[in-house]
Amino acid sequence: MTARGLYEGGKLPARLKAVYASGEFASSLVFGALSLVFASYFLIEVAGLRPLLAGLVPLTGRALDAFTDPLMGRISDGTRWKSGRRRPYFLIGALPFGLSFALLWADPGQIPEAGRFAYYTLAYCLMTTSSTVLIIPYMALQAEMATDYHERNSINGYRSVAGMVGVMAAVGMRPLAEAFGGGGEGFASAAMLLGVVLDRVAVPPLKDKTKSLVARAPLPPLVLYTGSLKVTATVLLSAARATEDIRGTVAVATVGVLKVLI
Repeated sequence: MTARGLYEGGKLPARLKAVYASGEFASSLVFGALSLVFASYFLIEVAGLRPLLAGLVPLTGRALDAFTDPLMGRISDGTRWKSGRRRPYFLIGALPFGLSFALLWADPGQIPEAGRFAYYTLAYCLMTTSSTVLIIPYMALQAEMATDYHERNSINGYRSVAGMVGVMAAVGMRPLAEAFGGGGEGFASAAMLLGVVLDRVAVPPLKDKTKSLVARAPLPPLVLYTGSLKVTATVLLSAARATEDIRGTVAVATVGVLKVLI
């Protein structure tokens, strides 16, 4: 069976590409805020965690990704729902995605440091799991929207622009929190607002016709081999990201020690 794109008959409408790119905006906003503000500032200065524990929070979530990302890819590829094999996961993952982002910045109350560490680690793992359910099918949908090489490049261009806008929005996380009064309450209010925005833009309203692409016969050995390579590559990429988080943890801890010594 020959795979066919979701939208055939010439170029894809610019509006359609922009709608699809909105998912990249949501993803870049979340992970930009986590990289730029959450571990390096919020967990240490606002939540009161030691630098070492602050670095271990995202490290744990990244380690979980090494298992959930390839698993979600397999699940999505094998889905045979009436509404398609990609879009249903947008709807399933969107609400917990926005909710878990808001929980990441919430104040768990006056509890010991170990309790705060456990809370933020669990919230981070919930966020990474919900993002996996949402983002893995989202990324897979791109290759199924068009079969033309130039159209796929054009879709990537829209995604890149949306991603840059999302990162710029992530930079505004701290000023937004200050506008809400600063401190834990300011970050919690800002995160709740952004969580609502994420739920609105993280689900591109695209028609999913990919159920016709699900294999109706056993896959050839070459296809199975290629799929295994993709899973292996995903695991290796997740391991590389975890390595980077370890380096970040060491860097954050070093800065904390220097602050004490100086």
